[in-house]
Amino acid sequence: VFYVGVLYSSEGVLFFFVVGLVYLLLDLFWLISCYRHAGVDFRLLLPAADKGQAVPLELTVTNSGRLPVGKEKVVLYYRSLNKNKRQKLAFPAYAGAGKRNCFTNRLTSLCCGSYCFEQAELVLYDPLRMLYIRKKIPLKERLDIMPDIYPTGIVVSEAVRHFAGESDI
Repeated sequence: VFYVGVLYSSEGVLFFFVVGLVYLLLDLFWLISCYRHAGVDFRLLLPAADKGQAVPLELTVTNSGRLPVGKEKVVLYYRSLNKNKRQKLAFPAYAGAGKRNCFTNRLTSLCCGSYCFEQAELVLYDPLRMLYIRKKIPLKERLDIMPDIYPTGIVVSEAVRHFAGESDI
């Protein structure tokens, strides 16, 4: 826009460039202010669950500043201790200016094993959703998913029943 304004000596186009530049600077100030005052807290309500069971989790998003955020998103990064593969979950969230909101969600499709939640990432967008900034919060939560329990039949032979394990021979 600046180049076109200089090329054609147009004051209107140069004014449009200045307005856009001021908007971007104010938008950046808005995001930095929201970054300083925003936070997220994560809590697992069950430390262990059965396979296929819905595991409740609680996200608390806070905004202690005076400016509201255009849009917020929480991304949780977790690692399966069996596969050592990093995965992520994304949840929409919102906390108005000077407010604190608590969201309860459920995890369902996890396989058996141990999962370690390593990091929460709060993604903050400006009101027009042109720019965003990420705030990373370290976590130390662990979730264990137990396999299904089912009965098994056992056949004990005569040799096992009458085994003398502590004999002198």
